[in-house]
Amino acid sequence: MKKLNVVLSFLMVAGFCTAHAQTSDEKLRKANNCLFENNYSAALELYKELLNEVTDSVDRSHIYSYAGMCSENLGDQDAALDYYRNAVNYKVLEESVYNKVLSLARDKKDTDCQEFVLLKKMEVFPAVKVKALEDLARVYMGSKQYAKLLPLAERLISIDQANYRYHYMLGISSQGLNETDKAIAGFKKALTLNPDDLGANLSLGFLFYNQATVQFDKEQKRYEAVSKPVWKDYLVYLERIKKIQSIYHEAELLLKKACQIKCDDQLEKALSVIRSRTGQIKPAEGLKAN
Repeated sequence: MKKLNVVLSFLMVAGFCTAHAQTSDEKLRKANNCLFENNYSAALELYKELLNEVTDSVDRSHIYSYAGMCSENLGDQDAALDYYRNAVNYKVLEESVYNKVLSLARDKKDTDCQEFVLLKKMEVFPAVKVKALEDLARVYMGSKQYAKLLPLAERLISIDQANYRYHYMLGISSQGLNETDKAIAGFKKALTLNPDDLGANLSLGFLFYNQATVQFDKEQKRYEAVSKPVWKDYLVYLERIKKIQSIYHEAELLLKKACQIKCDDQLEKALSVIRSRTGQIKPAEGLKAN
């Protein structure tokens, strides 16, 4: 058993209430002795019995924590997660238990459990509320729960407007909810605060790139659909393409910056497309001025 778990167990035992019947007290001491001696199977069986006998919420939170330690050391991660989560549900006053649940839940990609634990953590440990809010925002962002992420990002910004990560989260959530103008504003604010942020450069760069690409393809198809284009058709097409090219240029600046930080094939391909589409636009073959 890891020394950290032994120390944690010792500290938590000190908080166990002695108001139970003598049988429960004896059983607890026996269970703890087994735990300290690394006899996790015997300890776990005793803790299970205690959970059927003990009703005090504080005591139950401790026993669930001990049972989680035993299960974890026995290699039963599912049971450990369940016991630890119950300890959190009873608001155990040991922050390391919350962190343990979060670690196990992340390994299992259990976002619901992570959300539950972080909300409880904020309730029980107000001093770490901002950090817990940040962690919760990352859970929402990673699981693409943009409707939950957006108000949380706004809340974080109200706490610290100078934190570029919060504005980036605002941009990501807004983009995920198709609130494009709000997303652009969020990414731009993030880049104002930190011009070298890879995420904001990539996100805003590809947002502009995708906008320009959709518009470019649409205008190209519209122009090519004209059976016998005249010079006026070309001038209208050219004017529209130039506006789209200006969006491509904005995207190019951002994606080049991102490429300086960390480049990959997707970035190189996008920059290649931009170069080809921001060059000279030729009129249709045989087109004559009218």
